[in-house]
Amino acid sequence: MICLIDIDKQEEERWRMIRNSLWPLKRAVLALLLGLLLLSACQSDSSIDPATSPDPDGTAASLEAKNDEMVISAYQGTIYTGPKNGPSTEYAKYIKSRFNINVDRFVWSSGENIKKKISLFAASGEMPDIIQFGVGPGMLPDLQIPHEMADNGMLLNIEPYLNNSPNLMKYLTPTIIDSYRNPSNGKLYVLPNFAVNEQLIDELTIEVNNVFIVRADWLEKLHLEVPTTPEDFYEMLIAFKKMPDWNGQQVIPYMPFWRGAEIRSHIGAMFGIWKYRTAVDEEAQRMVDYHETKEYLSYLKYAARLYREGLIYPEAYKTDWEDAFYNYIPTPRVGLSNLRPGEITSMNTMLQKLDPKAKYVPMPLPKAPGVGNSEMERINRLGSSAIIISKKVSDPERLFHYLDWMASDEGWATVTFGPPSKENGSWYIDEMGQLIDNPELAAMKKAENPAWESDVLGAWQYGLSGVLKYTRNLILDQSGEPDPIRLLANKMYSSDVYMDISYDILQNLAPGPERAEKGAGLDKLFEEGEARIVMTSTSDADVTVMYEKMMKQAVEAGFLAILKEDYGRYQTVEKMLE
Repeated sequence: MICLIDIDKQEEERWRMIRNSLWPLKRAVLALLLGLLLLSACQSDSSIDPATSPDPDGTAASLEAKNDEMVISAYQGTIYTGPKNGPSTEYAKYIKSRFNINVDRFVWSSGENIKKKISLFAASGEMPDIIQFGVGPGMLPDLQIPHEMADNGMLLNIEPYLNNSPNLMKYLTPTIIDSYRNPSNGKLYVLPNFAVNEQLIDELTIEVNNVFIVRADWLEKLHLEVPTTPEDFYEMLIAFKKMPDWNGQQVIPYMPFWRGAEIRSHIGAMFGIWKYRTAVDEEAQRMVDYHETKEYLSYLKYAARLYREGLIYPEAYKTDWEDAFYNYIPTPRVGLSNLRPGEITSMNTMLQKLDPKAKYVPMPLPKAPGVGNSEMERINRLGSSAIIISKKVSDPERLFHYLDWMASDEGWATVTFGPPSKENGSWYIDEMGQLIDNPELAAMKKAENPAWESDVLGAWQYGLSGVLKYTRNLILDQSGEPDPIRLLANKMYSSDVYMDISYDILQNLAPGPERAEKGAGLDKLFEEGEARIVMTSTSDADVTVMYEKMMKQAVEAGFLAILKEDYGRYQTVEKMLE
């Protein structure tokens, strides 16, 4: 059996946090990166000047001057499922009428394996104009196929066009860009999205991706306080389970959001499992994995108890986010769930159509004794998605004008919330060029059609270039107050965000032979083993037996060998930053 390591007693043994002002380094050309870390980000002002024009840099004007229609084909290999209305979305109409750019040939993932889909493009030698794909948490595996496509002459070298894109360059630094360079020739074929330029952190949206939301009306009715410990949390769910049925349907005390992922991310965070990302066992000269710790075993026992007593939705591990978002959370039968801070208010609008007294409010993360910063939400400074562009694209200069406009305040608001319209949009631009929120109209439209923003407006469906500006109070609300519920949620979880340059670099290094050969199988073993323990164990003792069996299988599958190998990789990171 693996020993459970108490890292709290060995805090001096943990790896020091690498200089917070540094950016991730290039994966292959290590010597160059040390110099690049000292460079500043390229800066330009992409904000809208209310005293002049909504487009001060002239990007939109240069697009509008083009008389011929440019058709852009794209494959959205991200979490987006695409709007049901397709070419008839307001976004598609807006881009066509304003810029004479046709986005009707955008195709979204329909559940296929995205990496295999991109591999098919690579094998055929043919691809759409643009492919967007997810990156992370370790970038290298996701960039391998695009690098091969570049080596085979399929991709556009984007650096000359990127250098003439001030809005995009504002959110990048030389070292972020350098992390995406092709290892064969040093050229840039991949455009990073959602990277974090440290000099702009105050401007960007750095927040927990989703938080606990709880029914305030249930707490009031049951005379319950907001829980602050795991035991309080358990007692709250027990009380929720006794609430009367809704429309003949049994209540759901806790409805996780995404195939049970929040069970580990949030409940695991309650016990402090995420503090082990860069922990080491110096004596054994290996990294420490949270699966082998006492905190993880405590989490397993607790989660299994919740599941065993019917406090977690029984199909949680099979329910995807769309089903939870549209069919469960907006109904009065759910007591607790997870949601993005900026979506809580609109969720209440849907919920109150069925029960005007029902209301979700953000709830702080309950924590076991000794847990401070749970480090639940990791922000990868290198970014979380990327795009590649075909070398055969008809007008790359024009395409980059469009991408650069998308990274402006006006463009990003359009991508995020749909086109500006006072009469039929969730925001608009006033006579002074200010971006104004339109919450009353948006609430009315979403009450009529919960999918109004995605299916009718096309909001969040055409995201190509991207910055961390997810929320209205940072893009819009120049003439109004930010959503107080969102601000409250961010304040509650501000100490649970994790950014560590050393971890970003470690994730971006090439895996050693042990991890390359055995890592995927080990990940599957842990994922399936955890779900099995949570769903089928009959007692704490049973959890321990099943856990020990899983860890024995992990060792046989190369667990310790991988952690020793990772230790060597981390030593490389240390040397790079000396």
